[in-house]
Amino acid sequence: MKIRNIIFILLFLSFHSSFSQLALAQFEGGDDSLKSYLERKLKPYRELNTALQLRIDSTGKVVEVDILNSTDYEVDEAILKMANEMPKWIPATQDGQLISSIRIIPIQFDASVVYTAVEENPSFPGGNEAIDAFFKENMGIFESYSKNLRSCFIRFTVVENGKTCCTLFLNETPKVVQEKVLKALNKMPLWNPGKQNNRLVKVFFTMPVKYIDY
Repeated sequence: MKIRNIIFILLFLSFHSSFSQLALAQFEGGDDSLKSYLERKLKPYRELNTALQLRIDSTGKVVEVDILNSTDYEVDEAILKMANEMPKWIPATQDGQLISSIRIIPIQFDASVVYTAVEENPSFPGGNEAIDAFFKENMGIFESYSKNLRSCFIRFTVVENGKTCCTLFLNETPKVVQEKVLKALNKMPLWNPGKQNNRLVKVFFTMPVKYIDY
């Protein structure tokens, strides 16, 4: 066997050995236990479809939480509270050493269909002018000709009872603006839900929201 081939094999075995000694952080009791914990702590919120990014230190403590898909202000607060109250994880290890690591945890409680197009779209009471006025008032915009006027695009779900949930920001939006938008959505009156085959259904709704970039 050529020396070059021997070196390649040794490098591969070294890499494979190092890789095989990496163990990800685990929730005590495994994934089923984690799912039960999430469902128990977030029981009031049955329409969730989001994800968490957790930084878990070398002692197993959750030290940083980031919600990857914001929902609404109230739900975000509940998710953050739940994550910060989590019991310690079994920390990740590398070559036998305890290390800090990141885990991304999906939270999906409702697998029902959310439509992108329906026979009768959801609508805001009073129409487009009313929803524009609602956001202007709640975003503090009183001069539409402001030079610093910007727009963020959001997508949320209008569920069968007219409530909104599962808000996603589709373009880069400052964190402070995201918080204001989510607070506004939390105050929003019920929508007229969408219909398909004469049946109330969940529907995605996408729209721009104006804000002032100071």
